[in-house]
Amino acid sequence: MTGSRRRGARRRLAARLLVFVAFVSPAFAATAFAQAPLGLFDAWVAARDHDAQFRAARHELEAGLLSEPIGRAGLLPNIAISASTARVDGDRTVPTPTGSADLPLDYASRQATLQLRQPLYNREAMARYRIGSAQADQARALFVAAERELARRVADAYFEVLLSREVVALAEAQLAAYEEQVKVTTRRLSGGEGTRTEMADAQARASLAQAELIAARDRLAVAEQALATIVGRPAASLATIGDDWTPPDTPPAAIERWLDDARSYNAQIRAQTIAVEVASHEVERVRSGHYPRVDLVGSVSDSKSETVNTLDQRIRQNLIGLQLNMPLYAGGLVNAQTEQAVANRLREQAELEAVTERVLLDARTQYLAVTSALARIRAYRTAVESAQTMQRGIELGIRAGMYIASEALDATRLLFIARRDLAAARYEYLLARLKLRIAAGVDLAAGLELTPLR
Repeated sequence: MTGSRRRGARRRLAARLLVFVAFVSPAFAATAFAQAPLGLFDAWVAARDHDAQFRAARHELEAGLLSEPIGRAGLLPNIAISASTARVDGDRTVPTPTGSADLPLDYASRQATLQLRQPLYNREAMARYRIGSAQADQARALFVAAERELARRVADAYFEVLLSREVVALAEAQLAAYEEQVKVTTRRLSGGEGTRTEMADAQARASLAQAELIAARDRLAVAEQALATIVGRPAASLATIGDDWTPPDTPPAAIERWLDDARSYNAQIRAQTIAVEVASHEVERVRSGHYPRVDLVGSVSDSKSETVNTLDQRIRQNLIGLQLNMPLYAGGLVNAQTEQAVANRLREQAELEAVTERVLLDARTQYLAVTSALARIRAYRTAVESAQTMQRGIELGIRAGMYIASEALDATRLLFIARRDLAAARYEYLLARLKLRIAAGVDLAAGLELTPLR
C-alpha cells in the first residue's frame, strides 16, 4: 500500500512538471528570442518584410515584370470567337397575277465565327515587345536600388540607436562623476578646506550634465522608435561592435576602383541606362507608323438564316489569307510623335548623365568620409587615452594639493567629449563604408556586417 502511494505521488509530480514545462517553455523561448541581439544584417532582412516603402517597391517590381509578357502578346496569335442568335418578326410583299400578297416573315437567325489573326510583319508590335522587355529589366534594376536604399535607411537608424545608447551611457557616467564631485566639495566645505565657489561650480556642471542626459535619452527614444518602425520589432537588444573594435590601419582600395564599379554596377545608373533604351525603342515604335503591316488571317464560320436571302439555308465557310494594311497619310501625326519621342530620348540621356554624376559624387563623398573617419578614430582614441591619463593625474594631484576641483571637472568633461566623439566617428565610418558599397553597386551583405572594410 505504501509503495502504491509512492508511485501515485511520483506520477502526480511528473504530471505537474509536464504542465510546468508546457506553460513555461513557450514563454522562455519567446523571452530568449526577444533578448537575442538584432544584428545589422538581420535588421535589414526584417525590414524587407515589414517596411511599407520597400513592400511598395516589391509590388512595383511585380507590376514591372509583367511588361514583358504584355509586350510579347502583340506578336502572338489573336484568337476570338463570336456568336449571335436573333428572332426576326416581320412580313414581306410578293407579286401575284392579281396584284400582291403579304406573307409572314418570322424566322430565327444564328451565326458563330472563330477568327484567328497572326502578325507576320508588324514593326510596332516588335518595338512594343522590346519596350516591355526593357521595362522588365528596368523594374529589376529599380528594385535593386530600393534594396540598397532600404539598407541605407536601416543602417542610419541602427547606428543612430547604437550611438545614442553610448551617449546616454557616457552622459550617465559624466553625471555620476559630477555628482560625486558635488559631494566631495560639500564635504571639503564642511571641513573648512574648500570654497563655496568650488561647490557651486560642481553643482552647475552637474545640472548641465543632467540636462544633457535628458536630451540624450530623448534622442535615444526617437532613434529606437524610428528603427522599430522600419524593422517591425522593438530595438531592445542590438549587436554592437564592442569596445575593442578597431578599423583597419590602411584606407580602402583606390578611389578609381570604386568609381569604375559605380559606373558598371550601380543600380540607379543601370536603371537610367535602361530608361534611355526604352526611349530609343519608343522612337522606333512611333516611327513604325510609316510602315505596312501584314497579318495572316483565318476564320471558320457557321450560320443559318443569316439574312432574308439565305432564309432556311445553313452556310459553313473556312477562310485563310493575308491582309495588308499600308498607311498613306495620317495628317503628320507620325512625324510629330517621332519628334516627340526623340526629344524624350534626349531628355533620358541627359538624365543619365545627371544620375551618373550624382552617383560618382556620392561615391567620392563616401570614400572621403571613410578615410576621414579612419583618421579621426585614431585621433580620438589618442585623445581618450590622454584624457584618461590626465584625469588620473589630476585626481592624484588634488589629493596632494596640486590641483583644484574645477580642474578635475574639466578633465571629466574632456574625457566625456573625447569618448562621445570617438563613438560617433566609429559609427560614421561604418555607415560611410556601407554607403560607399551602395554607390559602387558591389556586394551589399559584406557592408552589413560590423567588420572593418578591407
